[in-house]
Amino acid sequence: MTMKIFRSALAMSLALVSCQAWAQDTVHIGILLPMSGSFAAGGHSLWEGIKIANKMEPTVLGRSVELKLADTKSDTVEATTAAFSLTEKAGVAAIIGEMVSSNTIAAAFHAERRRIPLVTPTATSGMVTSGKTYVFRICPVDDEQARVAADLALHNLGARTAALICDISQEYSVGLAACFRNEFNRAGGSTVVETRIRTGDRDFTAQINRIKAASPDVIYAPVYYMECGLMAQQARLMGVDAPIIAGDAVEAPELVKFGGRSVENLLFTSHFHEDSLDTEIGKKFRNIFLEETGKRPQASESLGAEAYLVVLDAIRRAGSVNPEMIREALATISNDGGFTSTMLIRTGGNGPLPVLVNEIKNGKFVCVSPPVLELGAGKLRLSDRVSP
Repeated sequence: MTMKIFRSALAMSLALVSCQAWAQDTVHIGILLPMSGSFAAGGHSLWEGIKIANKMEPTVLGRSVELKLADTKSDTVEATTAAFSLTEKAGVAAIIGEMVSSNTIAAAFHAERRRIPLVTPTATSGMVTSGKTYVFRICPVDDEQARVAADLALHNLGARTAALICDISQEYSVGLAACFRNEFNRAGGSTVVETRIRTGDRDFTAQINRIKAASPDVIYAPVYYMECGLMAQQARLMGVDAPIIAGDAVEAPELVKFGGRSVENLLFTSHFHEDSLDTEIGKKFRNIFLEETGKRPQASESLGAEAYLVVLDAIRRAGSVNPEMIREALATISNDGGFTSTMLIRTGGNGPLPVLVNEIKNGKFVCVSPPVLELGAGKLRLSDRVSP
């Protein structure tokens, strides 16, 4: 068999598998999450929210929905492998995931290649959707969070100098750090020191010593919850008491577990707070989640559930489980029926604009601002006084 004939046969086989999957009574939705490795806590939270949403709405177009979970193991190579498995073997109509920007970018290759829509609940890097046709997100992009963080530092904390801590192994962190630097410096601030870490680091002595020597007014640390918690704890022990601003990647209970009292008053930009579950379906999810788990939903659980319901809504509006038709429906989604009153997917596959500011108070995540609809110097409206 020549290579050309082999490729044609393979393409026909894959198309047949896809058609058979669309014709089945069960709708398969792929779930691509880090269930092990460095980001496992966040992956499990997202999975918990998706499962509750599936229990709320277990059918679509008269068919039962089956979730096909694939573990990315918190690794870009594994994310690619898991995405390949879902697109080639599981017969999925759509994919939800991944959590981390770098892993989502890796997985997107197969989503684009096989023309299967992928919706990420939490990956915020601009690279995630840039140039993509089948990749969508329901969260803000990095530059929106960074502008709010810079505005917060300058106009609410009165900072004129800032230190940056960037995780160079994560596209998310690199993007946020660059955006913050540009916005902060453009608005009259000065970035006096920049330090680098990698996911999995546990000792931040060298970085904190550099920050201490520069004596910044504020520290911007767009890193993940484990590294942020440990870094904050070590910084406070070493006498660095500058307020810390982080991004949405710290929004997990593990932040307080690793940081303890050292993360008290830490501020972070986000796109979720329990108070934003202000629609009928959002309140329904909150009540069912509390009943099923005995706890109140956090950001990951709610965003995972939102992504699931967005995919189901697209399938209903498409009237089909054909991935091409689902993609078209996702590209024209409205803000009706979401968990929050601000849910929509904008042009280019990107999620809602509003950004919130949350603060750690007494070990809890407290929303200290309403959605920020207008970005720019002095336009951040905090409902409570922010404590450094």
